[in-house]
Amino acid sequence: MDGQNPVFEKSQRDGDDRFNDSPRNSNNEQALTELNLCAIYSQQGDHMKAKMYAHSSIYKLKQELEHMKAQIQLLQSRDADVSVELLNSAREKQSLCAIAHYNLGSQQEFLKEYPKALESYRQALILEKTKNDFPGLRAVAPSPLINEF
Repeated sequence: MDGQNPVFEKSQRDGDDRFNDSPRNSNNEQALTELNLCAIYSQQGDHMKAKMYAHSSIYKLKQELEHMKAQIQLLQSRDADVSVELLNSAREKQSLCAIAHYNLGSQQEFLKEYPKALESYRQALILEKTKNDFPGLRAVAPSPLINEF
């Protein structure tokens, strides 16, 4: 194997819906898969590839989190009850985003990108500390690190 993930690569070529950005669930599943790939590539010592998957996961998780927050705000603006399930799901998504930032920071540290690693770790801390602040579920600013690679 040349370091590529044949299942992921084949699914990309074949248009497998699990790895397609169109359905919301697929985006979430792909983000989780990319977090796993980040860990695997890191264990193999390929920290550049691991960093790429961490970035991609962060991007997808933030998209999902913003979508969920928009749903919550819409329900609140209509004086509708926001389900506990939706709130818990948003908190979980924010925790996953914190984990992805931590993984990114870890890869940046391996690559001796210390200032970037420090910022990624800070983002992870902020996201994890604020996950229970809803209705002030933190607006997640776009990461300046997303366009780095």
